[in-house]
Amino acid sequence: MKRISLSLGAFLRGAYADQPYSFDACLSHAKALGYEGVELGARPPHPTPESCDTPALRAQVRQQVADAGLTLTGISTAFHGFSPLQDDRAPYLARFDTNVKFAAEVGAKVFRVDTVSPPEAVLPTEEHRAIARLAETWKIAAQHASDLGVRVVWEFEPCFAFNKPSTIEQVLAGVDEPNFGVLFDTCHAHVVAGVGARQAGDKEILKRGALELLERLQGWIGAIHVIDTDSTLHDDLTSAHLPFGAGVLDWDTLVPALLRSGAPTDWWCVDLCFCPTAWEAAGPCREAVSALLTKYDR
Repeated sequence: MKRISLSLGAFLRGAYADQPYSFDACLSHAKALGYEGVELGARPPHPTPESCDTPALRAQVRQQVADAGLTLTGISTAFHGFSPLQDDRAPYLARFDTNVKFAAEVGAKVFRVDTVSPPEAVLPTEEHRAIARLAETWKIAAQHASDLGVRVVWEFEPCFAFNKPSTIEQVLAGVDEPNFGVLFDTCHAHVVAGVGARQAGDKEILKRGALELLERLQGWIGAIHVIDTDSTLHDDLTSAHLPFGAGVLDWDTLVPALLRSGAPTDWWCVDLCFCPTAWEAAGPCREAVSALLTKYDR
């Protein structure tokens, strides 16, 4: 049976940005709701590479999670100003190494990345070269992470470069490292493949949307986020994340396909990023995922 974790970044952003919940409060909330794991969104006031800059402080984070009776299933960190698309990859790789070392030392085995730059940053005439440059940068990064026992997963989103199904495949084929794959977020998969939101130039929409994208990415999926969506964008940027049942996703089709995806993980993470009712919705969302897994994960 798959296990369910909760992304804590939802309680630091959007409606919670001005008064974010503390790390301890989020751990307690997740445990009380029946979650077995959490993903750390390394942003203040939660632990970050900068706020936990010693082995002792990082060990303390590991102990906090363990004392809460939870498992740290993944981590995302800030890369603002450090794009993997730059010709000079040294600054990005230095930042990556700092962040992935933090992930390893707090006990996370999965480390999330994105392309940082918006879709408009890549001109159509430069796309092929940019994909090759990105793939080479992430190949090096994945090799560094492998030395630390960490799997790198790319969360493709409509607000970031290479948000078309074909370009996602091209990047993955270019990286071609065993510990590098995609973070398949059901919300983003629908908005990218079924809606074509924020795609530059001609839209690339798959007839069967997220389900077809899932099938095309089989073998490249390194982590799974499950959440609903209504096909819209939050602030014209990223996919709107909605509680289960409030969106348009066909879970009776998606869940069996996710179970067949071959993802090398037992964890499915509920991600309510930018959902204004994330704190209240976290419990019903866990119950919805649990019910779906009870129905199909046999």
